[in-house]
Amino acid sequence: MGSGRHLFSMQYYGGFVARLHELVQMTSWYRYTQRQAKRVSVRLANENGEEVTITRSSDGKSQSIQFSIGNEDFKGTSAEARLLEKLWPDAASANDGESALNSAIVRSVYLQQDRVRDFLEAASDQDRFNVITELVGVGRLTELQLQLESQRNSWTRAITQRTKEEMPLANRVAELEKQLQKLKASSEADEDVSIPSWSDWWQTATAFGVTPPVESLSAASVEASNALTSAIRQLESLIAQSRTRRETAVSLKELLAKEPPEPASSIDELSVQTEQANLAVKKARTTLDAARKRAAANRKLQVEAQELREQQRALAQIAIKLLGEHCPVCAQVYDFQKTKARLNQLAGQSDTGTSSTIEPPDIIAGLAKAEEDAVAVATDTRIEFDRAEAAAAIHRKWIGERNRALADLGLQASDSESPSQQVEVVIADCNERNKQLVAQRKAGERLALNLAQESARSQIATTESDLHEAKKGLAMHRLVIKSRELTGAVVNQLLEELREAASRIAVDRLEQIEPFLQRVYARIDPHPAFRIVKLVTRYSRGRGRLDAHLHDSVEGLSSDSPSAVLSSSQLNALAVSLFLTLNLSLPRLPVEAALLDDPIQSLDDINLLGLVDLLRRTKDKRQLLVSTHDHRFGKLLSRKLRPGTNNQRTSVIELSGWSRSGPEVRQYAVEPESTILKLVHAG
Repeated sequence: MGSGRHLFSMQYYGGFVARLHELVQMTSWYRYTQRQAKRVSVRLANENGEEVTITRSSDGKSQSIQFSIGNEDFKGTSAEARLLEKLWPDAASANDGESALNSAIVRSVYLQQDRVRDFLEAASDQDRFNVITELVGVGRLTELQLQLESQRNSWTRAITQRTKEEMPLANRVAELEKQLQKLKASSEADEDVSIPSWSDWWQTATAFGVTPPVESLSAASVEASNALTSAIRQLESLIAQSRTRRETAVSLKELLAKEPPEPASSIDELSVQTEQANLAVKKARTTLDAARKRAAANRKLQVEAQELREQQRALAQIAIKLLGEHCPVCAQVYDFQKTKARLNQLAGQSDTGTSSTIEPPDIIAGLAKAEEDAVAVATDTRIEFDRAEAAAAIHRKWIGERNRALADLGLQASDSESPSQQVEVVIADCNERNKQLVAQRKAGERLALNLAQESARSQIATTESDLHEAKKGLAMHRLVIKSRELTGAVVNQLLEELREAASRIAVDRLEQIEPFLQRVYARIDPHPAFRIVKLVTRYSRGRGRLDAHLHDSVEGLSSDSPSAVLSSSQLNALAVSLFLTLNLSLPRLPVEAALLDDPIQSLDDINLLGLVDLLRRTKDKRQLLVSTHDHRFGKLLSRKLRPGTNNQRTSVIELSGWSRSGPEVRQYAVEPESTILKLVHAG
């Protein structure tokens, strides 16, 4: 509590179960030793004058509680048990008695400063329903329902697990039935099939390359079947090897029949011819390039000479026009006739003179034709060389494939016998060996079948016994599942009845509370349109839920979310209305008092006056304790909550400061109004 905070205590004496005799008896700090400690005590008394003292101590790290009644003192768990017994007996049998008591006090006795709207906003619809059931006396019924649901869920999971376990048992029965049918079918021997001798078969198989057992086995031996299976697998491997050898021989036979031809010409000669043709092309190109360069140079000289003559002719023509007694350039005297004759000669000269030095066009054309012919010869030679080289490569590849195939078959090229003849011999040998190996394998399979039939006959009795036990176990398992399902159905029915009972009690109690809530809410009247409030219960997913609904009777509008249509001040007014309704209308409370910790926060003046008027009407029914930081609100409360009868008392407790020894407290009583009111005027 800060400095200047007021605590108003409105006490009364009369027919209530208990009253709050003194909220704070002492708050003190022990003198500093090794650590700071604090202690708070609350003393309660009932109508018979019996008093109890509840003390909570803390050393900053842990807390402890002490409960005193008469000359008896209790501490720890025993103190907690006696506290529940005196204040909220139902909580003694709850799963969490302390939480049940705290919920009952916070929702119906003590409205905390920072949790005014918890019941509307912070708590879920399910939490609100649980609070109501706790306050109306069916909290343990709700806990029983939750415990049954938890046990039912565990029971359901166990049934599901057993149902999953049923599948392996059913599969086991099906497998044994299938195995029994197979054994009975296997035990029936075919009289038309001859069974080879055990020793003769092994002797023939060993001759084919099968590895015999390390120790001599008889047909009656336990390992006879495994040894025979291993031998048959070896025969299958030998058959596969023989077939592979035959396929290789057949492929080689086809390869020999497709021998590619060798090159018609020598590759070396063609290589020399190709090189000579390339040299001829190079020489022809060099001669042609040289002729073309000479012709270009001559054309350049001719152009330059022609340009010089044109320049001289133009200059002479200009000079003839400008000739006089003196030179038009240097102004000297010169031989006019000679100069003029020279200029006329220059002006009249022709363009001929160097054309004879240009290379004739037919010479260059001949050189170009010679270069083209050389290129054609070189190309033809190269093509023939490439063809011969490709044919030689194909022939070499064929020889390599032939030699590898011969090596795979273990053959060599011989002068006396052609490879084709050798391959024919290999194919014939493979055919004969395959025939013998297949016959030996079939004989082994008949021998193995005979052993399996003998073994099947001996296993039928054992399998029939196993099948009987498996069917018996499956039947017992299904019987357990069926009984558990019946038990689950009973629990579900019980849960539905518990839900219905809890809901019916809660709804009945809320129907009784609703008119009172409406009167309390109308007394503050925080909203001009939404003037009707209802507490609506429902069940969803097996859980009871409670919502506060606002209704506008004029427009026919409703809202199940008060925070969406009310301002912060109006929402606080609704929260205080719900709190006082629960406090005043419930059949019993942990403490017959109403404690409001600074309820004016976020309230405007109109709602504040409505709250004060509501508290004034409540003071005759409950012991009120109201705290505030607002001095004006405190003065207003002291006037509005003043005693109306001699058996009532209103006290003001002011906390004006703090010191190391504790708070500085000033307490005084508010005197009853003694002024006699008279009618002054009536218009």
